[in-house]
Amino acid sequence: MLEYFKFFYISHNYGIGYIMTNIVFVAACMVLLGDFNWKKKGTLVRFICQFLICWLWTVLFDTVYYAITKGVGAGNMDRIMMAVFILFYCAAFSKLSWTTRILRTVVFYTCYMTMLPVSEPIGEALQNVNADYFVWSQHLTWIIVVVMTMVVAWFLTYFSTEKLILVQKVPALLVVIMSCLILLVETVGIVRNVPESFKSYMVLIGGAGFLLEILCYYLFYRIGKEYDRNLELMAISQKENLDQELFQSTRAVYEEMHEIRHEMKNHLAYIHILFEKGENERLEEYLKEVSRETENLFSFVECGNDVINAVMNHIMTQAKAENITLEPQLIVPPVLPYPETELCSLLSNLVENALEAAGKSGEKNPVVTVGIRPQQDYLFIHVTNPVNPQISNRRHLKLQTTKENVKVHGYGTKIIQNIAIKNQGSVRYDIEDGRFVADVMLYLGEDSYGETKAGNL
Repeated sequence: MLEYFKFFYISHNYGIGYIMTNIVFVAACMVLLGDFNWKKKGTLVRFICQFLICWLWTVLFDTVYYAITKGVGAGNMDRIMMAVFILFYCAAFSKLSWTTRILRTVVFYTCYMTMLPVSEPIGEALQNVNADYFVWSQHLTWIIVVVMTMVVAWFLTYFSTEKLILVQKVPALLVVIMSCLILLVETVGIVRNVPESFKSYMVLIGGAGFLLEILCYYLFYRIGKEYDRNLELMAISQKENLDQELFQSTRAVYEEMHEIRHEMKNHLAYIHILFEKGENERLEEYLKEVSRETENLFSFVECGNDVINAVMNHIMTQAKAENITLEPQLIVPPVLPYPETELCSLLSNLVENALEAAGKSGEKNPVVTVGIRPQQDYLFIHVTNPVNPQISNRRHLKLQTTKENVKVHGYGTKIIQNIAIKNQGSVRYDIEDGRFVADVMLYLGEDSYGETKAGNL
């Protein structure tokens, strides 16, 4: 069992580069797929401890593999180990979205495998030219691999799909297929043990595969960013429309209040006459009539947050038009750490979906509840609505839109999910007591919300 360790780590039969490339590969995988918050204290210590465990795992894997195969195929041993390790780390330790995990894992491993046929002949070529002058060229291979590994890790982290609101599945699948084809070509070249005369072609194939992989991923990222930009523009337009409607509603309220102010004297005079005449029944009916007239006037939401005010008042008007009762229970921080467009899109999609379902529930007076409150470091959004009892719970939980324009409206739940994930939160859907329940949790940050204000009707 110790023969491998002596051969590779003590005798350095493959040189110091063998150890360095393995160390850098493990560290790069952890940076790409881990959840290390470098701003928090103790993160560096946790990273080092986890790195030592992972590196020892790779050494143990190679040791067992070397002992089982008795050194046969030792040149490909690390390729197998790296594939097993990155898949294991991706599944066991990463907390990123599955799309990001798969893309980073496949693209990074493919790029790493194409680096080897590119880097190895360069050092060998310099040694063939003048071995005495280019003594340092024996280290050039692993230095190239280390530098390229760090560049690819930075590239995938900087152009991260985790930042995208909505990841397109088909382009992501095409990137994975392209990666598999490039790996297949590299594997065929390794298995067939190409002759020395063909190594120059392998350099070209490896370099082309590396560049093609990077280009495909970058194009996929740009497509996602462009789609996000379109969604953001739609959200901005929606927010502007909500602000305009809120302005019109507020102006209408003030105009009605101005009219009531002028009519108040007449109301009071008539009430006084009915009171003096002792006509209590007519007085009671008159007071009820006046109350009904003013009831809708003061039915608006004011929770201290402008974005939520705009969304809720717009939806309140929509609910009244559809004879749906909207019951908001809002305890909202005046300032929230989310972009206004994301908050507007999230809340609008949640509540409009609830109104749509409530309108088709079959109830005479459907009620939709919306609760928003901060708790510890998170903002909780709780939306409930009645559902059609003739449709199974399983079908309700599939969240399939019933609107005509499926291409536009079908992305509502995906947008909700991705906004929640982007803000370190989560989404849960369930059916409880005949009502559909949507729970969204968004990370606020430590002490980021300060004083809160309750919103009332």
